[in-house]
Amino acid sequence: MKYSLFLIKKCHPLLILYLLFSVTTMNCSAASDDVTKELRSQLKIKKETIQTMILRKQEIENHLNQNHDLYKTGQAQINALSSGAVIIPGLSLSLDPPTRSAQLSLNYQILSKPGSIVFSPNPALNHAIRELFKAEIQRIESILKQNTAGLNTKLWSSQQLQVLQEDSQIYEEYLKDILSNLSQLQRDTEYLEKQIKLAKNLNKTKGLYPLKGRLPPPVEGRLIQLYGTAGKHPQARMNQSHGIMVLTAADAPVFAVAPGKVVFADVVSEPGKLVIIDHGKETYSIYGGLKNTDVVKGSFVDEADLLGQAGEDSVTRQFQIHFELHVDGIALNPLKWLKKNSYSH
Repeated sequence: MKYSLFLIKKCHPLLILYLLFSVTTMNCSAASDDVTKELRSQLKIKKETIQTMILRKQEIENHLNQNHDLYKTGQAQINALSSGAVIIPGLSLSLDPPTRSAQLSLNYQILSKPGSIVFSPNPALNHAIRELFKAEIQRIESILKQNTAGLNTKLWSSQQLQVLQEDSQIYEEYLKDILSNLSQLQRDTEYLEKQIKLAKNLNKTKGLYPLKGRLPPPVEGRLIQLYGTAGKHPQARMNQSHGIMVLTAADAPVFAVAPGKVVFADVVSEPGKLVIIDHGKETYSIYGGLKNTDVVKGSFVDEADLLGQAGEDSVTRQFQIHFELHVDGIALNPLKWLKKNSYSH
């Protein structure tokens, strides 16, 4: 950007600071293309991460389903073995492998006979219990064949079910984290897609010129200082205002008046934070006195996007926003660019 000394003298000091030292401008389409390329790269990474997390989510859900099925089967077995209504030889199982194997085999044979005692009227559950008996017999026989002393593997116990529950709880917490991360990734993806769209549109923009007289007000309130007048604030009595001052409600939302790129979002002096938006074609909007900012330098905004909330002036103890418009380096009267009757005073 090149400005004459005459134009620079008419600029707000904060905008001069940006013009002199900022390396981020929207006048170069190549720079905008680089930004779009970087955003697309970030978007690709986010989408790949989402796919990976979806697969991990499915794995966790499968693990939890398996735990659930095992728990149901084990609980049914324990309930059946401890029920007084079911009498099975060898109900008190021995820990001695040969004896235990014989007891289980007898139980299995009884349960396998047509019309035998059943654990449940549900045939599928009876089948599952018989299979547990069968699997336990096979494990015991395998241990005996290997001459292994003792028996470490028992039928389902309350302790084993407790372990299953604890394992499920761990995976359920993990699943919650996965779902939370997926939700955030979805929001990030939507944000990046919007940023790419805004960046492409800004590269084709004609700045604020076509929007003169049609810009929405940046914040609701009433005027307490007009463009070109001396302010009542102790720090502004000797200077003419480069913009307008709007008295507003506590923490009132402040919005962007047009699409653009945030080239500054930080504290420069009291009171409050300042946001500068580059709308292309050397047109800028400035928002001062914010309590906090919802945007960061380098991000793209659309018309009516939230920039932050109005802050309280440390001297006047009022909530107020200072608003300026700069075109070709000159601070112009914002009221001529805003919609008619945007403010009363």
